[in-house]
Amino acid sequence: MGYCLLRGCIYVGKKNAAGQMLAVKELHTNEFEIEVTQEMAEHYNSCDAVKVKDLEVVTQSDAKGRLVVDTQNAEVLEMALGGVTKTSSNDLSFSGVAFPAGLAVGDTVPVPGGFNQLESLTLVDSTGTPVSLVLGTHYSVDLAAGLITILSLTTITQPIKASGQQSEFLEITSIGNDGIKERFMRFVGVDLANDNLPVVADIYRASVKPSKTMVKGEGNEFNKYEFEMSLLADPNAPH
Repeated sequence: MGYCLLRGCIYVGKKNAAGQMLAVKELHTNEFEIEVTQEMAEHYNSCDAVKVKDLEVVTQSDAKGRLVVDTQNAEVLEMALGGVTKTSSNDLSFSGVAFPAGLAVGDTVPVPGGFNQLESLTLVDSTGTPVSLVLGTHYSVDLAAGLITILSLTTITQPIKASGQQSEFLEITSIGNDGIKERFMRFVGVDLANDNLPVVADIYRASVKPSKTMVKGEGNEFNKYEFEMSLLADPNAPH
């Protein structure tokens, strides 16, 4: 009598237009499931008083999968958010971007243009000879969040204008602007019930649906991503 208890990780990567597997990344896999369903054509023999089924023929097969990972990287975020990851360019400086007019003392506002993770920031007003706002007197700033808070507007003419530099080491993942992701997946593990026998499972074309993504939770558990996917036939598969 045989048993099976698998442990291992999964490697996920993209494919090029020719169907070749590109570089893969290792993901820690909490759960990995495959389910195959089939539609049947059935024949019933009606020669007797009670019809009996005497033939089943498979007319359609459908394979799907479920993958749970707790690794956090750009590849996982792209699949989860249905987006594309871009690395920031070397020139992320900005100059003279204007805040909305009509700001009041106590207002907290983002730096215009969506800039955050700032390395530097200076603010001036809109007089003919611009007046520089003084940090700690006219405003406070959270450089990482890209937020300023107005402390004083005395002698300041709005709109306020910002100049600065954003960090060059950013990865930015968009949300919902890319199609369904097709991925190559390879599960590599061992069967603990059989002397740690090596086990490999290849999924050549996995059409991965976006996943619910926990941005912040109240518990102490690490974030997990649960993906549902359709497993597609691949005429280029070597096996």
